[in-house]
Amino acid sequence: MIRVAVSGAGGKLATPIIEAVTAADDLELVGLYNPNRAGQAMAGLVVSGSRDEIPPTSWGGTSLP
Repeated sequence: MIRVAVSGAGGKLATPIIEAVTAADDLELVGLYNPNRAGQAMAGLVVSGSRDEIPPTSWGGTSLP
């Protein structure tokens, strides 16, 4: 199972990615980030306004601005 966190949750590019991740059998959506939508419920998760709220292992070594 691949754990996925999505930045830009609720945006026009992130929305289809979230839908694809939730529909996939081998992916698990574990975090959503968007400071402009913090606190909103989406895909069974609450959107985080701070990257620090997302489990560090979810980012898979990526770097966000």
